[in-house]
Amino acid sequence: SGFNTAGNPSYQEAPRDFQTILFQNGPINEAGVNGLTHEALLAIVADRLRSFQAGPFSCKANACALTHIEEAMHWLQQRTLERMRRGVEGTNQK
Repeated sequence: SGFNTAGNPSYQEAPRDFQTILFQNGPINEAGVNGLTHEALLAIVADRLRSFQAGPFSCKANACALTHIEEAMHWLQQRTLERMRRGVEGTNQK
């Protein structure tokens, strides 16, 4: 899958009764893909909420949560576009 968790400094063997989420550590072009990005995790949660909204668990609380997750995704995309414009995307520069 190209997902190298062993290369992530936060990686530890986890017991099977829970899942460890490893976030990307370092720029992908330097460290490779070694964890999840904020954007990927938000997309997973948004997809799950959309499934709830399409079925018997649809409710106002889920709709509001989904709206705010989508807003968060929008602002992270804006941040990426701004970093690209400044030529610092994919680096640890501010």
